[in-house]
Amino acid sequence: MAWSLHITDATAGELMAASLDTYEAAARAVSELEWTLARSARFEPLSTLAATCADITRDATAVQLSTARWLLDL
Repeated sequence: MAWSLHITDATAGELMAASLDTYEAAARAVSELEWTLARSARFEPLSTLAATCADITRDATAVQLSTARWLLDL
């Protein structure tokens, strides 16, 4: 019985890690899109706003992922 619980725990941990990796990849794609918008914007307020949003997205995602990995011990 203990062996099957260990396998279940390991599988759940791998699924959580994969979910966090997927979330990280999606957030990175959003940040890249925002940075692309910032580089291609013709008007300065839009360029600065998009770059700031990209930085905030990157930083907030880093905090969320770091906290989740720490809490889940991944």
